[in-house]
Amino acid sequence: MTIKIQASAKKDLKKIDKTTAIKILEAIRKLENYPDISNVKKLKDYYPPLRYRIGDYQVLFDIEEDTLIVVNVKHRKEAYK
Repeated sequence: MTIKIQASAKKDLKKIDKTTAIKILEAIRKLENYPDISNVKKLKDYYPPLRYRIGDYQVLFDIEEDTLIVVNVKHRKEAYK
């Protein structure tokens, strides 16, 4: 599965301190093994429909055909506003 990171997610990553952002990027690479990965939940009535929790951050993503699209990377407090 290929991973595509949208501009909005890149913008979110720039706002996070570098060490945390690197950990998040490494965890995003592990999403290539989806659905064989834990900590992923389906969201109800929300786009993007899937979230992956990494510490205090949520990676919000969608899957289209054979591509995983990372839409946002937000702190847990701000993720669903």
